[in-house]
Amino acid sequence: MRRSLRTILVLLLVIPAAHAAADRGTPRLVALDVGEGQALLLADGSHGLLIDSGRLGMGRHVLDRLAANGVRQLDAIIYTHLHPDHAGSWFRIAEAFPRVRVIESGHRVPPGAVPDTSRWLADALDTLPSSRHRIVRGGDTWAWRGMELRVLWPDHPHGPNPNRQSLVLVIDHGDATALFMGDAGTAVEARLLARHLVPAHVDVLVAGHHGSAGTSSTRLLERAQPRYVLVSTNGDNVRGYPAEETIDRLRRHCDRLRRTWIDGEICLSLPATGAVTPCAGAD
Repeated sequence: MRRSLRTILVLLLVIPAAHAAADRGTPRLVALDVGEGQALLLADGSHGLLIDSGRLGMGRHVLDRLAANGVRQLDAIIYTHLHPDHAGSWFRIAEAFPRVRVIESGHRVPPGAVPDTSRWLADALDTLPSSRHRIVRGGDTWAWRGMELRVLWPDHPHGPNPNRQSLVLVIDHGDATALFMGDAGTAVEARLLARHLVPAHVDVLVAGHHGSAGTSSTRLLERAQPRYVLVSTNGDNVRGYPAEETIDRLRRHCDRLRRTWIDGEICLSLPATGAVTPCAGAD
């Protein structure tokens, strides 16, 4: 039976109370330019939260960009799934932030069905202490620095396809709403739409699966009506991401389409009231 009570996960931040207010600002959502892959940063004051962290070999770059964005304390990493282009840099980041928490679905597939890097990642995460490792499911929520994070999918992750079991997340900060599709495709979109879980009029949509074919359906876009769409991948992608028809569909539904391989790092301000806008100094 689907759980009726949501699990509230409170990330305990080691911040002296007297300095907590001084270490706050307007949160920013930054799509890091990690080439082939995805890494998204929520930054608030000197604290950060990553949603995915890029591919193997990008750890040093991600750490440099955290520092450039003022992040001195990485509180958590949410992994949508353990494909190497989303989570391969875990080992380098864990060296720099040995107390960082990991939040993920816990989906595991037989070793022969995933790249070795994914197997190594799963083994590493499974050895983390429970204080640093949270497993979440659809319906779970938690708070981070005045924002609410909600898991829309999956409920009971299973099967050999990590993309189909990719976490889908919503982050609310006051009036601002961002929808993160991970690598989920149209089959997951249809399930979420049938359950009336997709929020309407989102400020930011992080497009699923790097804009590949079989994502960002017309029905999803008509429901979400995003003000901004972010797509993260590299130019001349060997898998053909993004698909031309997907980009055309995104353009028809949103005139603020941003792509890391064209625009580089993308930064949006997420105020609790007022419009989501590019960060100061950004286009």
